[in-house]
Order: sequence, then C-alpha cells, then structure tokens
Amino acid sequence: MKHLLISLLIVMSCAFCTLGVQAQAHKQVNEARVQRQTQNAVNLHAAGIRRFSYMRFYYAKNTFPEEPGFFSSPYKDMHIRALAIYFLNMQISTKMYNSSATPSHLTLNFLGVLDGLVGAPEPFDTTKATSFYQKNKKEVDAYYAQIRKESKLQLPVLSQAQINAWLKLLENLPRRGKIGLYRFAATNYLQTPIPAQEVALFRTALAKVSGSKQVVTYQTPNASLEDLDTKIGVHSQRMKYTYRWVKDECFYSAYILGKNLADQIANKTLHKHTRIYMLSAYPKTGQYLQPAEGNRFTLANGSSSLKWQYHTAILVVYPHNGSHIVMVLDNFLGGKEPISLDQWLASFHANTVFAAVPFVRNKKTEGAIKTPSKILGNDVQVNGTTYEPHPVQ
Repeated sequence: MKHLLISLLIVMSCAFCTLGVQAQAHKQVNEARVQRQTQNAVNLHAAGIRRFSYMRFYYAKNTFPEEPGFFSSPYKDMHIRALAIYFLNMQISTKMYNSSATPSHLTLNFLGVLDGLVGAPEPFDTTKATSFYQKNKKEVDAYYAQIRKESKLQLPVLSQAQINAWLKLLENLPRRGKIGLYRFAATNYLQTPIPAQEVALFRTALAKVSGSKQVVTYQTPNASLEDLDTKIGVHSQRMKYTYRWVKDECFYSAYILGKNLADQIANKTLHKHTRIYMLSAYPKTGQYLQPAEGNRFTLANGSSSLKWQYHTAILVVYPHNGSHIVMVLDNFLGGKEPISLDQWLASFHANTVFAAVPFVRNKKTEGAIKTPSKILGNDVQVNGTTYEPHPVQ
C-alpha cells in the first residue's frame, strides 16, 4: 500500500511537472508571437515613413502653374508621366511594406502614389486607367524605365500582370469627380512624433490663419417679386452678396495656410523638400461626414461642429534628421498646434474617404478671398459692395 501511494505521488508529480513545462512553453510561444507581431507593426510603421525618401514627388511652389498653350496637349503628357510615376511609387511602397501582393485597396498608408494623377490641372480619370495606358503604352513604359533608372534603386522591371493589377486598382478607387480617393486604414502606419522645434515652427503658420481678417465672398442669383413680369415670368435677377470669414471656412483656411507654407519654402525658411497636401475628408456613403463618436465633431475649442459635407486641412510631410515627420495643420480639429495624422484620423468614422492633393496655387480660389474695406455691424464692404453673412446650417 505504501509503495502504491509513493508510485501515485511520483506519477502526479511528473504530470504536474509536464503541465508546468507545457504551460511555460505555451507562454514562451505566445510571447514570441506577440514579439513578432509587435516587430512587424514597428517595421510597417518604419516602412510607411521610409518610403518618402525614395518616392518621386511634386514639391510645392508659390507660383501659379503655367497656362497650357493653344496647340499643345500638356494634360496628356502630364498624365503619361503621372501614370509612370504611380507605377514607380507603387513599386517602392509595396517593396518597403515587404508585400508582393497587390493591395485590395489604397489607404492613406500609400500616401503619395496618386500625387501626379490627382494634382494635374486636369485630374487623371482613373476609371479609364487601362484604356489610357493601352493607348499610350510606349510612352508610359519609356518614362517608367527612365525614372526607374534615375532612382538608382535595385528594382526589377515590372511584369505586365503587375501593371494590369495596379491599373485595376486605380479603376476601383472611390472618387470625388475625377479625383481618386484613399480609403480609411484600419491601422495608420504614418505615425511620427512631432519635435518641439517643428511644433513651434508650424504653430506660427496656424496663428496667421486663425487671426485672418480676410473673407470669402459669394454671389448667388436672388429673384424677388419685383423681378417678375406677369407675362413672361422672371425677366431679371438680383444678385445676393454674402460672405464668410476665411478662418470659419475649412477649405479656404487650408488654402491660405498652404500658400503661406509655399511662400516660406520659396523664402527658404522651410525645407525645400517639404510636401504640402490639401487633405480632404468625404463621407464614403451618405451626405454628411460621420465623427468617430456622437453626431457632431468636437472642435479643438471644445464646441461642436456644424454638419459637415466635407472637411479640409493641410497635411505636411516634413524632412527631419534624414527621415520625415507627418503632421496635420487644422484650426478646427487641431487648434493652435500641428497634430499627428493619427490624432486627426481619430476624429473620423471609418465610413470616410480621403483626397490628398499636392498644394497648387489657384487663381479662382484666390479671387474669392477678399480683404474688407469696412465692417458694418454684421456686414462687410468690399470694393464698394456690401456683403451680408452667408447662411450656414
């Protein structure tokens, strides 16, 4: 009996020992898996930023783009170059992300690949990507070969199957008019801290916009009973003149901010390779943007927004110590300081798509921005015309 008990105790001890070893081994496997996942995430975040050192970009200028000549076809030539650059930038991005597979869709993690296509004076029609390439294959392939050689990267020549897959990716993009849009990323890889020196640098630019005394003017037909003719109906229309302060309009605030930054690049107070984007958010479905929580966006000053059909801010990719910083300048959601792209995206519901268009000066946009000569109560006067507040919802 005594020997039996001793045998049972030995067996039980061995069993517990085995279970302990198995539990320890299981724990080590889990820890190794978590470590690999964490390292993969770190690698992807690093890759997202490292791409900017090798991709081709259109840098911001403080001059208006040249008008096309009467007998030239500059848009076609621009589109040929832009499509070739798209191929190269996609090749660099997928290599950096260590992926040979074509992504199911483009998110902001691929920021920059669409630059030439959306930044041309006449945006490239992505729905016709394949047919455009087939018609201009010789020219596109030749320019791709040229810039691939100039990149001095050890990149293999693209296969026709890969090119076709990336063309199909363009055709399936969500769009705003002809502008191809990026989708919301489940995980944003463009995460970077913003050093104090850069915070101070861009805080000044934001302060100029928030303190702006300029207005955006609107002119809309405003028929009244006095304009009616009982026999032939409306025979004339009066114009309604309205305005909004630039600092209250996200698009114009962003535009002024982008122009100020382009001026600083020209004056050499900002790095010449600073990339500036007009970053706009649109609802993927529905009429209005959805915030991440609640029904209205919470602004930087703590108040609630109006209903937004879109929202525009400035996205900056800034060279820093051999790498890049990604930040958003947004008086509405960010307030007086630049914020990370992660912080900005956290305000939006996943039902959001994004346009990231390289900043280019626009005469029509600047023509709508005025400096009032007088302030008359709630109204303003510009060049002798009185403007009343523009109605908002």
